Amino acid sequence: MKNIPSDNPLPVDMELLHIGTIVRTRGLAGQVKVLPLTDLLEQFTGMEQVYLRLGDKLETRTISAVQFIRQIPYIKFAGIDSVEAAETLRGGEILIPRSQRIKLPRDAFYFDEISNFTVKSTEGEIIGALKDVEHLPASDLLIVERQGREILIPFVKQWVTKVDRKNRTIVIVHEPSLWDENNKPV
Repeated sequence: MKNIPSDNPLPVDMELLHIGTIVRTRGLAGQVKVLPLTDLLEQFTGMEQVYLRLGDKLETRTISAVQFIRQIPYIKFAGIDSVEAAETLRGGEILIPRSQRIKLPRDAFYFDEISNFTVKSTEGEIIGALKDVEHLPASDLLIVERQGREILIPFVKQWVTKVDRKNRTIVIVHEPSLWDENNKPV
């Protein structure tokens, strides 16, 4: 384990992404259960090292094994060989450099890549700016800021017709009842 002192910042070009949080221990040999913050669980396979943030400390940790049980990753870190040692990692945030995240197919994207995109309708009406994406069991919701208020738009193919990275826009079906407070919902 290599500690990175908090007064020694990471290189400017190394942006870290939070991909999971350690929520509890598992077994007696030091394995930990991770709450993944990604739908791409394969992100956890093949990693040799990650950054672990515990409070204000940032450390690099070597991964010796990853196991999945019911789509939940369980990680064994090198040098963590008891339940007591694993307990000290509880609440730790697992971080990776942006450069190490999985490459997506051409028609897929990470939500941070579309933050602040302009949302407009298929008829060209500017709806607002994408502020966030809320993850719900049924589907994700786009949180769009429009005239000082938030509008929620289902992030499904029936509503979102195009995500245009080049022009930084998201095109949705023209349905004013979603964003115009004078219209009644459909």
